[in-house]
Amino acid sequence: MAFNFLQSLTAHSQNTDDEGTPVDEFDDNADESDIELDLNEEEEVDGDIDSSDDPDQSNEDESLDLHLDLDLRDANLYQWSEELKPVEINLFTELVGPKTEDLDLTQESRPIDFFNLFFTRDLVENIATQTNLYATQRQAKNFKLVTTRDIDIFLYLNFMFGIHKLPCYYHYWSTDPLLRVPQVADAMSRKRYTDIGKYLHINDNATAVAGGQDGYDQLFKIRPVINCVKQACNTLFRPGAAISFDEAMIPFRGRLWFKQYIKGKPHPWGIKVWCCCDSATSFLLDFDFYTGKGQADYPHGLGYHVFWTLGQP
Repeated sequence: MAFNFLQSLTAHSQNTDDEGTPVDEFDDNADESDIELDLNEEEEVDGDIDSSDDPDQSNEDESLDLHLDLDLRDANLYQWSEELKPVEINLFTELVGPKTEDLDLTQESRPIDFFNLFFTRDLVENIATQTNLYATQRQAKNFKLVTTRDIDIFLYLNFMFGIHKLPCYYHYWSTDPLLRVPQVADAMSRKRYTDIGKYLHINDNATAVAGGQDGYDQLFKIRPVINCVKQACNTLFRPGAAISFDEAMIPFRGRLWFKQYIKGKPHPWGIKVWCCCDSATSFLLDFDFYTGKGQADYPHGLGYHVFWTLGQP
């Protein structure tokens, strides 16, 4: 209802002056006495217009009167007032929280079990399949096809790199006991890790749509991961009555064409993400990466687009 009201006021303000009198569609020499509009009246407005000086306008009188009548009725229903009136909000009675009936979790569940809710086994299998496919397309020599177990270990090693940081990644396999990390070196050889990283793929390049064509996806290479995580965020939690929309920054200073710089942020350089969260628990309900304005058309503005895109139930 609020959105319809705003549309009505916008349409009305574009064709009226400060007193509510339509000005764009009338002759500049029209007498003010020819138009009688009273916003405080609840009766219908006839919108009498003297069109004797403009024959072409006489055919539009009927539709114009109806347009003014509808706009003024909406304006009469919603007007600013200094009088405070009680606002009644229906009590929110929906269930809130994790959808435990859909989760195969217990008190003994491990962190990896929660991780698998968002990074599913189907996704891991897809990564293994696409990696092998890309290695075949590139005619890789002496490359041993990967399994889901290899992908699991590859992901584990990258998590370890973020927890136990060393100057260079090959230090984790160093023969120097001061640098070597057994939890990494004993899990996978350095050559195997390097080979998987060289051919790691998530989507088939052969199915990508070229830039400038309909269906082009700027995030095509990682789209399966995004879709998998978004699906989990959309389905694993029931939000409460209060929902927050905001932007977040993923810190990143590497080479990336849609990397953003926002002055004043704790991490000014990074990847900007639009987020929809449950206000009470901060659970991420939906998200979307900002890849620049590009050729996108936002007739109502970027904020409007984000709200109606991420706010869908």
